[in-house]
Amino acid sequence: MAGYLAEHSSVFFSVPKEPHFFATDMPGQQQMTELDRYELMFEGAGPQHEAVGEASVWYLYSSEAIANIKKYNPDARLVVMLRNPVDMVYSMHAQHLYSTTEHIESFADAWAHTAVRRETGTVNRERVLKNHFYDDIAAYGSQLERLYTYFPREQVHVILYDDFKQDTAGCYRDLLDFLELDDDGRTEFPVVNANNEHKHKWLGRLLQQPPAPLVNALRLVKRLLGIHRLGLIGKLDALNAQDVKRASLDDTLRQDVATNYAKEIDKLSALLGRDLSHWGGETRAPASESAPVSPDRRVA
Repeated sequence: MAGYLAEHSSVFFSVPKEPHFFATDMPGQQQMTELDRYELMFEGAGPQHEAVGEASVWYLYSSEAIANIKKYNPDARLVVMLRNPVDMVYSMHAQHLYSTTEHIESFADAWAHTAVRRETGTVNRERVLKNHFYDDIAAYGSQLERLYTYFPREQVHVILYDDFKQDTAGCYRDLLDFLELDDDGRTEFPVVNANNEHKHKWLGRLLQQPPAPLVNALRLVKRLLGIHRLGLIGKLDALNAQDVKRASLDDTLRQDVATNYAKEIDKLSALLGRDLSHWGGETRAPASESAPVSPDRRVA
């Protein structure tokens, strides 16, 4: 959705789109920690851009990001997309493997080691990041409840991935309405972020976690050329990526993950007024009316 929205003529997105500046409790995800560097990413925004924002995916999970956003811009609008927790954590494990931040190849093993990771902070002598706690990262009910303590519902737009997959165009137009943006008539919605693996794992590790000398050399080249982004690593990474269909999750493990998140699914159902029992929850929530839209057009 961020990719589609970024192509709207009235929208300006940061590059990179996921700076995670406000997630101060997740230093492993932050691409910068200085406010001036963060704001520099938006200096290209002009009067034609009615919505200016970024798309850091861990802000909802972070225990500090929402409060930091509220302090920085209390009029911000927030867009949240939520996926079935079972599918989300399984997909996230694959993404961590691709990003070379996960060292356990099997999701079943990674799921089983979550408690050990939380207790020790390490696994296989590697430091574990907060977003490797697969039994907690998709606790959407509590996460959205926290968000609503800082921002009124009219400043929050929640999209369920089920709806997005079934009616992408409709979800896109609903988001434009929330942001009070004109419909640009978009009809093509190509798949973005398909499940990828590295053709050459050694090259993937090099590109995902480049050594300091390479990073410094690229910074020097950008400074000499007077540009903010070279894009060389991204291009090489794209060439080294290949689409791979992810294997279906074992039924027993799927049920285990769903049971872990059952109470969170029920809480989310109540917050949204949506029956999400097919995700693994137990209760059926009544439908709720849509909240009014805030007049401000800037979105975090």
